Amino acid sequence: MQAVWLLLAAWLAAAPAMAQSPVTTSYAKAYQQGEEFRNPRDGSVLVYIPGGKFRMGDERGAPHEQPVHEVVLSPYHIGLTEVTWEQYIQFCKQARHPQPARPDWCDRDDYPVFGVTFEDAEAYCNWAGLRLPTEAEWEYAARGDDGRLYPWGNEPAGWDGDWRANCAGTSRGSDGFEWASPVGRLPDGASPWGCLDMAGNVAEWVADRFDPEYYLTGPARDPKGPSKGSLRVLRGGSWASAPSLVRASRRDFARSFPTFNYFNVGFRVAK
Repeated sequence: MQAVWLLLAAWLAAAPAMAQSPVTTSYAKAYQQGEEFRNPRDGSVLVYIPGGKFRMGDERGAPHEQPVHEVVLSPYHIGLTEVTWEQYIQFCKQARHPQPARPDWCDRDDYPVFGVTFEDAEAYCNWAGLRLPTEAEWEYAARGDDGRLYPWGNEPAGWDGDWRANCAGTSRGSDGFEWASPVGRLPDGASPWGCLDMAGNVAEWVADRFDPEYYLTGPARDPKGPSKGSLRVLRGGSWASAPSLVRASRRDFARSFPTFNYFNVGFRVAK
């Protein structure tokens, strides 16, 4: 019996710490002190997200955002911002990977990279020694555990004249950029964990395949999406999305074609 108790004590000591609930910005900043990670290969800054549980989905959203269900996540890191053109070009040069077409207006290296396929995003992550976040990890990083609609709260972007997201319907160009904007330019739109650009700018590939009924059948702990399917999940919306389509629970999806790039789709990394 003593051996059993010793094993139980060891297991509890090794178990991941759970985040305080609800997650507040002040708590997150205190908890994360010194917990940012800069990846040496590509320079990505990743934010630490402690283990925690939250209610994923939205009963007021689309049918495939339902039912709202409890998810428990192990600790992880996720990109502070989306991967930039500067980082992606470095990858293309070093890995001899094809570089996507870059429009004339995209003249800054700190714009988020876009026009990449799911396979491109996965190849970048493999090169950098990182991975794509799961859909559940992305949503928890974007909204915390209080059920908020957007990373910053429940009011739409720009409702009070303070632009928190680069999306359609927010006085196009009001942030000084007509299409995408440089990463991290809208700090008032930060999530409870401090993640930036999780609403609008570019839509983001995540690791999961898309199944409209996955919320009914997926595991409660560390879900990773269905094992089969031709569609991939996109999160966050883009500069072309209406404010209602950049909600933290919103699930979009697309088929990834090796020869076709979506003009407004990028990604962020995780580990």
